[in-house]
Order: sequence, then C-alpha cells, then structure tokens
Amino acid sequence: RVDRIAKNGDRTFVDVDLTKRKGKAVKVFDGDVLQIYSILDKLEGAVLLSGHVHRPGGFSWKPGMRFSDVVGGYDELLPNPNTNFALIQRKVGPSRLTKVLRVNLAKALADTAGVEDVTLQSRDEIQVFGMAENHADAVSGLVEQLETEVANGEYPHVATLLGHVKFPGTYPIYDAMTVAGLIESAAGYLPEINRQTALLVKLDEASGVTSVQGLDLRSDIDLAVPIQSSDQVFIFGLNSPREDLLLPVIRQLKLSNSKQLMPQYVSIAGQVRFPGEYPLFNDMSLDSLVELAGGFLDSAYTGSLEVTRTNLDAENQFEQEHLSISLGDKSKQTAFLLKPQDKLLVKRITNWGREVTVELLGEVKFPGVYPVSAGETMAQVLER
Repeated sequence: RVDRIAKNGDRTFVDVDLTKRKGKAVKVFDGDVLQIYSILDKLEGAVLLSGHVHRPGGFSWKPGMRFSDVVGGYDELLPNPNTNFALIQRKVGPSRLTKVLRVNLAKALADTAGVEDVTLQSRDEIQVFGMAENHADAVSGLVEQLETEVANGEYPHVATLLGHVKFPGTYPIYDAMTVAGLIESAAGYLPEINRQTALLVKLDEASGVTSVQGLDLRSDIDLAVPIQSSDQVFIFGLNSPREDLLLPVIRQLKLSNSKQLMPQYVSIAGQVRFPGEYPLFNDMSLDSLVELAGGFLDSAYTGSLEVTRTNLDAENQFEQEHLSISLGDKSKQTAFLLKPQDKLLVKRITNWGREVTVELLGEVKFPGVYPVSAGETMAQVLER
C-alpha cells in the first residue's frame, strides 16, 4: 500500500499487488510512504503437535486425518507420558473462537479410527502431557486465551481444581466435562486422599450467587456431575488443613449472599482435627461437617454434640438456641440437617490427658512413679 499526498493536498492510498507485473511497475513519487505488511499469523492446511513428544511441529493436514496419524505411536512420545489425557485446540466459526477437545491417548492409539481417535480439522493443535509435567502450567496459555474470548456477561470456559491433587490449578473445559474429567486433567489424586467429602462451588451467572454442593468421590454419580464455567472443586487430604484453602470460598459466600438473611456457611469448634468455618451445602448433616473437619480427635466426647442455632423470631429479631444432639443413634445423627450459621461444638472428655501420679521412695520393693485413679488409696498403691 502506498500512502500518498496528491498535488492538491489530498491524502490518498494506492493498493499495490506485488505478485503482478503491473503492481511492480507502479511509480513512486517524492513523499510517498510504502507500507509492506507481514504475512497473517494464521495456520492453514496444517495441524500442530506440541508437548511431551520427540518431534513437535507442524503436519500437513488432509481430509480424514485422525489423531493417531499425527501422534503416530508410543515411540513418538517422550518417556512417562500421560496416556489418559491429551487436548486438541480447535478454532471454530467466523471469529475462530477456541474449542477444546479431550482425547484418551491410550485408547486412540489402541483403536485407530475408533471413537477416541478424533478426526482432525485444519488448524487443530494437539497437546500431549508428561506425568511429571505440571499440567496446570502447561495449559496456562490456553486458559488465558479462553479468558480473552469471553462474551459480555459470561464467565470464562474454564474451571479450577484445588487441594489434594497432583497439579492443582485452572483448566480448560471441554465438551461433557465432569468432576472426574477435571480431576483427570490434573493427573489425579495425591496419596492419602479423603474420598468421602469434596466440594463443588458454583457461581450463578445471572444472580452472582455462590452455591456449594457436597461430593462423594467414591460415588460414580458424583464423579459424573457436569463441570460448568468458573466452577471450583476442592479435594482434601486426610491430613491436610482446610482453613486457608477454603477461606476465599467463605468470603465469597458472605459477599455473594449478602442480601440474604443468613449467609450459607457453618462452623465447628472443639475436638476435631480441623476446626473452623465451612461452606454449607444441601442436606448437610452433622456427619458431613465432622468429616469435612477431618474427623474427631481421640479426646472428643462422642456421646453428644452441641449445636448453637440462630433463628429469626416473629419480630424479625435474631435469637439463639442451644441443641444437644445425641450420637448414640447413628440414624438421628445423619438425619439432623444443618442450617446457615449453625455452630457445632465437640466437647472434650473430662480429665482427658490429665494423669495423676504419686512417687514412692524409700523402703519399698519397687520405688518409682505410679499413676493413680480416682478413689485409689495409699494402701492400694503400696500393694501394687
């Protein structure tokens, strides 16, 4: 393109096609500015392969080309690949927005032309992962790309997995992604996982209200729960503290539910491993909260629990009531459902850890320190 000032002072532009003789013959004049543009940064008629492979790069695309045609086989992969998980980035529509597809690499290579051996399109980008590679770091560029493609009023098409997994972080959402799929994206659990209780935190796009769902990772039904934009999943280790991990969620619940009378969280104190505040989810029982808090300590009195509940009276004034819940009947313990801002207290066994001793010295057969129980006499200690 030539940017030119004409004799009459007007500014004009002349498009020049340098691939043709006529274009090359265009005369230039004093003061002309020639603008030469770079080739458009786009991929046409090719497929890209990157990640945990020996030979990353481009491949000529042809109709009917499949995932296995590009990856080839295990000889093309670096040692210790993640054979359960690979991603394909695909540009769709006139705006070329990013769509993400997930592939089970092992199944795709074992059954070529099968369901997992995805048919590729021009400009597809395949990403393969190593088991020792931080998967969250590897997809960070893709996550940033998805975050820039968000339409007004929508959340990015990404989800976050935090806690006791190999590579916690934010991951792209692919079609029909589930809780199990999100865990698979992070290369699975760490050892000593608490499968009984996990949390799924959802943010409603229309209202902005945060809601929480309890998950049992032993249940195929819960593992099959769909993942949606901006979902967060929290997974706990048996010996891992929860307070710092859940603090942003508690703050989010308090803010997003500020127009409601009762923010959706509960708390537990006393003789549990991880006391503190926890999100309230539907049908949350005493058992669920105790499990979420890591379970009872050995010093816990498990005959009964005390629940302090805040209610709204007829005059719209808050009042508290204290409920003692017997733990002798397991069904009642499970049936008792918690309400917003319930406070659970697990009491300590009386005199737990307090040992009374006496020391015997002098003319006795076995001098030393002896623990004694309530009501025991000196004669009984001497006899021992």
